[in-house]
Formats: sequence, C-alpha cells, structure tokens
Amino acid sequence: MGEIERGEANTTLDALERLADAVGWDPMDALDGMREPITEGVRVMLLSEVSQLQDRLTSMTKWLAALDPALDQDPKKRSRARARRAQKVVAARKETR
Repeated sequence: MGEIERGEANTTLDALERLADAVGWDPMDALDGMREPITEGVRVMLLSEVSQLQDRLTSMTKWLAALDPALDQDPKKRSRARARRAQKVVAARKETR
C-alpha cells in the first residue's frame, strides 16, 4: 500500500477491490443517484427548448446571411475571397511605399 501512496507502484483493480473490502466500502455506492431517469414531462420540456433554440439559430443564420452575402457561400469560396482581399491589401501597401 505504501508503494502506491508514494507513486512507486501502480494499483490494479484487484488491489482496489481488496482495499474497498478492507474498509467496508462498496464502490457502486458512489454511483447511486447519478443516472436517475427523467420524467416524461421533463423530457418533453427539454425537447421543446431544444427545438426553440434550433429555430432561433436557423433564423439568426438567415439574418446573418442576408446581412453578409459572403456568409452564404461555401467555405472554399469564402477562403478564396479572403485570400484575394488580402492580396489586394498587400499590393496597395506596396504601392504606397
């Protein structure tokens, strides 16, 4: 036991089981109450909340796409457009030097 406490040895499940038996502790007691089922009412309420959030996110995405047409493009087109803008900025800076 001292070797495990000092970090000189690793423990095994067998050793942990013997230790739990020695102190009269059932490791399954630590898990009691952790997986209580939810009631049907709570489940329906949570599903409703998730549905509302999904609707809000869809609406926000549409608004953002309307405000910024670049958001409506696929990612490859957006990255190419960003690269072109960056090249224009670099070219403009070179011209001013």
